Amino acid sequence: MKIAIALDRFVCADLIKQMRPLRYKMWRGDRSSSNDAHPSLRLRIEALQESVVVLHALWRVDMDRADEINLPQKVANEFYALVSERHLLIDMISNTIVLSQGALWKYLMIRDTSSTSHSRDHQPTVVPRGTSPILEWAMLDHLLDLHFGLLEVGKDELKDPPTMDGLDDLAQRISATFKRTLPALRIASKWLRAKFKHVVQDQEFIEFQEKEKARGLEVEKKSPRKISGYSTKTLRFWQAYARFILALSQAFRVTKLPVLSAP
Repeated sequence: MKIAIALDRFVCADLIKQMRPLRYKMWRGDRSSSNDAHPSLRLRIEALQESVVVLHALWRVDMDRADEINLPQKVANEFYALVSERHLLIDMISNTIVLSQGALWKYLMIRDTSSTSHSRDHQPTVVPRGTSPILEWAMLDHLLDLHFGLLEVGKDELKDPPTMDGLDDLAQRISATFKRTLPALRIASKWLRAKFKHVVQDQEFIEFQEKEKARGLEVEKKSPRKISGYSTKTLRFWQAYARFILALSQAFRVTKLPVLSAP
């Protein structure tokens, strides 16, 4: 197991070194030449693809570096921009979501396996570097940011849908931009339903507690069953989710939807 992890980290580190300097400068905000200031669409998409891979690699070998250059937020912002501008293909939108879901799943599997192994040996559990509540929240935070982007695009595309009167085909009420996000939204929705209990555990507050504990401070929730006021990103996600569902219900009234012939 240790050899596999060491090999994993070696491959990740090598991958980061091979990242093309120009695209790396884009994420650092270092755009010294006029050509770099307005990168082509092809370059933006390739930069996003490489940056997603590098972000996942940094979670394995140097999480602090990812935070230092604010890579998770830059990836999420560019993902949202390219989706809203209808520049990403359906498969790439879905694959980006699935990759982040898979990364979190793999982390949780390794964490749970490690915890079980320690309990069997009756040894005190030591949280290894890179498998802490801070890393868990970083992965979940990024995933929620990607979901947030899809929800915001959907909400905006549902603002002024065509009237349902005289339309037999409901697909005509769905914009081309929104249509591209539907497979990814379906994947995101299924994931959220399956992982709902995990998401509402308020991992953001747990990460906040961990950081405060490192400073010698103890922070407790006022209401254990509610999302903490400190968890601003989590609250933002659920607010966006509520806005999207409201916009969806207004654009497609339940009373006017056809009866499904199959689940």
